[in-house]
Order: sequence, then C-alpha cells, then structure tokens
Amino acid sequence: MSKHTFTVCMLVKNAAPSLHQALSSVGLADHICLVDTGSEDQTLQIAHEFTTDIHYLKRCEHFAQARNHGLKHLQSDWFMVLDADESLTPTGATKLGHVLHKLDPKAAPYVLNLVFKSGRQSLLKRAVWSGHFGLTFKGRVHENLFLPDGSSPHHLDCWDIELIHDTVPLKQNPVKAAWYQSLIEQELALDQPSARRQAELYWHLAEGQTLAQHKRAYLEQAVTALDQAGWQSTVFDYRILLLTLELGLSLKQPIDPLFARVEHAAALLPHQAEGWYYLSLLRFWQSEFALAHDCLRRSSACQKQQQQHILLTRGQLRQHLNWLAVRILAMQGDYLGAAERLEQLYQQSQELVYLLYRVFIALLQRDFATAERWWQAQGKGFVGAENLPQQLLRVPLWSPAERHLLETSNYTRLGTSKSGKKNPPLRRD
Repeated sequence: MSKHTFTVCMLVKNAAPSLHQALSSVGLADHICLVDTGSEDQTLQIAHEFTTDIHYLKRCEHFAQARNHGLKHLQSDWFMVLDADESLTPTGATKLGHVLHKLDPKAAPYVLNLVFKSGRQSLLKRAVWSGHFGLTFKGRVHENLFLPDGSSPHHLDCWDIELIHDTVPLKQNPVKAAWYQSLIEQELALDQPSARRQAELYWHLAEGQTLAQHKRAYLEQAVTALDQAGWQSTVFDYRILLLTLELGLSLKQPIDPLFARVEHAAALLPHQAEGWYYLSLLRFWQSEFALAHDCLRRSSACQKQQQQHILLTRGQLRQHLNWLAVRILAMQGDYLGAAERLEQLYQQSQELVYLLYRVFIALLQRDFATAERWWQAQGKGFVGAENLPQQLLRVPLWSPAERHLLETSNYTRLGTSKSGKKNPPLRRD
C-alpha cells in the first residue's frame, strides 16, 4: 500500500456489465471519482456502492475534456485512470502498491504505463501519474497526459503490472470504430496536434483498417510524422517501425527501405528481441547467412531475458526463431541439423511450410525417398523426385537463394543408364 494518497478516476457510460469488477479491483484507492456521460442502465446504482463523487455530462465528444472535468477539483499524490472494462489483477494491484510506495510523487512528473492485452500484442497504456505537476489530458480520443507547457512527462513502463481488458475489440464494433475515426480526423484537421501526436493518431487510424494497403499507408504517415518530431527510444516508436516492416514484407515491398527501418528499430531498443529477429530475417533474404545467424543468436538471447514482447507473443517469436534457424542451417549446408530441427518443429505444429521445406532439405541431401515421403504426407500423389523442384517453386515461400537452388540444381537419381553405365550423382550447378 502506498504511503501517499491514491485516487482512481473513471469515465463511464452504460458500463453496468463490467463496472463492479473494475472498481472492486482498485481496493488500494483512497478515493474514486466517476464522470458519467449519459448512462441508461444500472451504472449509477453500481457506482454509488463505491463512491459519491460522481459528475455528469450529457454526452462525450472529447475524451480529454471529459476526463479533465472530473480531475479539475481533485488533489492527490497519485491518480489512476481506469476504463470501466479494465481491472487490475490481484497480483497487479499488490505490485502497483509496492511501486507507488517506493516512488516519490513530488520528485518527477511520473506516468506509469501498465500492460493490457490487445489481440496478440501486449500494449502499454498510460494509467497512473503523479498529481503534483499539473498533468492534464489532451486529445479528442486516445487521449494522453501532458505537462502544462505541452511537453511529455517521464514515462515508466511497468511490464509486470497487468490490466485485464474485458471488451469487444474495436474492429468488431463498426459503429464505435467509425466514431473514433471521426474524432481522430477532427483532431488532425482542427486542433493542430504536434508531430508526435500526429504519429499516434495515424497509428490508431492504421489499427482500424482491415486492408493491409490502407493500414500501411497510415503507418507511413506515422513514420513521416516521427521523422519530423524526432525518434525516441520508446515502445511506441519501436512498434511503428516493426508494424511498417511486417506489412511491407506481407505486401512484398522492396527490401532496402525495410532493411533501414528494422536497423533503426534494433538501434532504438536493442534489448528487445523482435527487432533482431526481423533484422536476421532480412539478412537471410539478402543471402547474408553468417550475419543472419549472429542477429538470430542475439534475438534468442534477448527473448530469454525480456518479460514482454511488443509485436509478437513469446510463443510466436520462439516459433519464428526456430523456423528461421532451420533455414539458415540449410543454406549454410548443415542439412542434418536443419532436418532434425525441422522435424521437431513439425511435431509441435504441423504447418504446411514445414513439410514443404523438409522436402527441400531432402532434395539437397539427395535423399529422394525421404523427399517423396514428405511430399506425399500432405495428401499429394506420387510425382517423382525430378518433378518436386517445379512443384515446390509454385509455393510463395522461397528466398532468392533458396529459389536459385531449386531452379538450377540437376535432380537426377543414382542408377544405371540404358547403356549400362552408372549415372553420375546428383549435382548442384
């Protein structure tokens, strides 16, 4: 429990299904303040079980103004903003109490970013801040905290304090998503946001897109805004680069600009594993196999040490690292090591790409029986080893170096020709 006062602020509307859980999770609070923006369900009855400090707005068309409406008459050492569909885990509440007990709220304008899950990502969200520096919210939607002079406060990322986010994803709520997008567009058009704020808004616009091309276009605008604002070693900047890179790969964008982006990401947060993984992947794509191996090894070391991943889950990253390790081993000529590792991967997750790559490795080993067996494991009929390269080339899987091997190798079985002479062994030209 913190030795300082602690106030929870919440903006609510028709939040009855989740409000009791949210407010029950912040038992360490000395005071709770709610702003209701027109509830028509049991929200207010539930709220009165926890507090009498309830303010009313007829509607909310500007989230920062609504949140500041509840804060302007309050004094506290620490404030926490909580949405009605969020709650602290019991462990998270205990850890938060310990952190606040150690920090001096008068020492610096601290903002503590807690973790909440959104899809496959672990996102950091501003949640707790010092009440002694006049911090207020700005932004019509996806609002953030700023000092009175407009500068950003000092952020502390608390990866081990997690919020449970119990809500329908915005993409599954088209009415709410359209409303949020209209608020973002209004802010961009009318409020003259800073370049860094523009980057945040373009990122949120990208998150709301379903088409990869549209998502990438908004992310490119975010990158342009950050070029103007100046890049910082933050999770947000890192994520922007990695998302732009991942979409660029999926859309088959030129490698060189993507390579510059991922080098930048790895330099921003060198202790994070994802950047080194993508750097390894692009070096592999450029046939720089020794450098790819070095980046892969660095990514694996970071992955074992870090608590949270930013773009990929721990399981996804581990799978990606193992899969890339197989391909690097194969292209460095360690076919046996690649085959053993790939068969372990296939046992864990029977992905089609693993099966096809096992055919590829068997062809490189001149093991035609194994190549044909793995090919038929996907339910295909017998085609013969000499036809397998052409079958594999139809799959959009291969790096330039892998494709070159499939296209130029002479896959001929050992055997006896009609003249009675033995055919030469398979060669790779």
